[in-house]
Amino acid sequence: MLKKKLSLIAFFLSIVALLAAGDWTVLIYMGADNDLAQQALDDIEQMETALQPQDLNLIVQIDLPDIGAKRYRIEHHPQSGIGSPVLKNLGIVDSGEPDTLNDFIRWGFARYPSRYKMLVLWSHGDSWYKQNKYISPDTDTGHDIGIANQELSMALSGTPKLDILLFDACSMQSIEIAYALKDNANYIIGSADLVPTKGFPYPQIITLFNQSPHSIAVQIPDLYTNFYLPGSPNNPSMYYLNTTCSTIDTAYLSSFDNQFQPYLRTLFGYTEQLRAIRQDLHEMNTGYADADLKQLFVHILNNNILPTQTQQLLDHFEQMVPAYSFTSSYGVEDLSSVAIWFPDNRYFFNNTWRHYFRLSFAKIGWLSLVNAVIGNDNEAPDSPQLINHSQRHGKLIVSFTPPTDPDSLYYHVQSDHADFYYETTAYSSTVTITFPINGSGEYNIYAIDRSGNRSVPLNNNYTYKTPIQSIYSRPNPIRSKSQAYLDWYIDDWQEDTLTLSIYSIRGQRVLRHVFANTLKYAGSLVLSDIPGFASLNAGVYIIELKSNGKSMKCKLTIL
Repeated sequence: MLKKKLSLIAFFLSIVALLAAGDWTVLIYMGADNDLAQQALDDIEQMETALQPQDLNLIVQIDLPDIGAKRYRIEHHPQSGIGSPVLKNLGIVDSGEPDTLNDFIRWGFARYPSRYKMLVLWSHGDSWYKQNKYISPDTDTGHDIGIANQELSMALSGTPKLDILLFDACSMQSIEIAYALKDNANYIIGSADLVPTKGFPYPQIITLFNQSPHSIAVQIPDLYTNFYLPGSPNNPSMYYLNTTCSTIDTAYLSSFDNQFQPYLRTLFGYTEQLRAIRQDLHEMNTGYADADLKQLFVHILNNNILPTQTQQLLDHFEQMVPAYSFTSSYGVEDLSSVAIWFPDNRYFFNNTWRHYFRLSFAKIGWLSLVNAVIGNDNEAPDSPQLINHSQRHGKLIVSFTPPTDPDSLYYHVQSDHADFYYETTAYSSTVTITFPINGSGEYNIYAIDRSGNRSVPLNNNYTYKTPIQSIYSRPNPIRSKSQAYLDWYIDDWQEDTLTLSIYSIRGQRVLRHVFANTLKYAGSLVLSDIPGFASLNAGVYIIELKSNGKSMKCKLTIL
């Protein structure tokens, strides 16, 4: 009875805790152990001037040079100086280390549970250009947090999904970064270009936290650009600054990707026109290599390139980016404040693409298209690297690691017994090629890019092994029944039909198929082509193949 009462008390306490949870917890990670230390302190004072909505937990972790890090719970304090209570003195920390950010996020959302959650990453930023690094440089350690090497993804792993992720840092609002973080936040907000040192307008933003995530997310871009209008305290001149800000709704990124990938494949037929379009686009960030994604679509549409598909993609983009705002001293139009990497010269591309390749967005085909648009690709792929080769049923099976290349490669196989071209899934991590042999010999496998550049071949010798009668399924176990194969080799072959039976582990036959046509002594078939195979449940099975009175068996596991 006591145990039951304690369980009941615990249940009611959890309900009370949930009801008492604030509507919003906003964590602000200020990586200011660098030359932005004073601006960080100024921003905290600006936060304190705001009248906060009820049930808002506004928590800051700030790391400063020589001093170390502190955690504050921000309270209303309109007087000069920081008046908010210090929750903890952390001492010297490395704010350029993913674990430091991860620890703050875990602690903050556990200490201050709420219905909605927001994280602000405040620091220097440079998209993904700083080689492996891009945000929150720590002067004391020389570290900063990377995007292409998945450091930010690691920092966000194991933490609650964010309703809003805001980058108060330069050049962070790109399709590449949004693509990498789409599973970590519902809305991503930031600037595609430089951010003035005053940063985001925190007093105005803080007053919004009695509203829904969507309502807040779509208001911030205008608040940001209005903060720097001519004649304002932050821009006393009569000229517009170059400011950009947008909100990306990550729920649309997967469906955008589904449209964008086939669209990119079609655009390969328009590389000359795209090269001319690139010269007319607004440029920004390191190497002036970023373009605005919406402006790119608009220019493609204005040039009557794939008008139906381009308009559909542009419409989808407008849904994915429900709010954007910009001001420009150059008088540019059609900006969405979402950047995409689009360098216009071979030198910059060749010095940068290997780093870009580490981004998941690069694998959808954009990197290869940019390579084609720039043109004059005279750089041959590296040589494929052998993993292993083996023989089975009179066939040589060669597995290798493909070279890293901007393009999706294809391969030329030459041997004493074969000469053919082979295409595989784009950017595969491993490639396996099988071809028949009837004696010892040598093979060469060349990697070839879209420009026809050929690598130095993967070269090796093989010694022929007389095949023995056997049957096997591959892969085993199988995770996708549509990609399951059965291979066999039969000694003393006489023309006859083949009968395939599949039995459960208890010996019950669950499938039988007689092949109408005579099959060869050695062969391969797709098991999903056998009627009834697709309906088999997960489990362990025995496959039996009979021909001319001979029987062969193998085990098959379906996951």
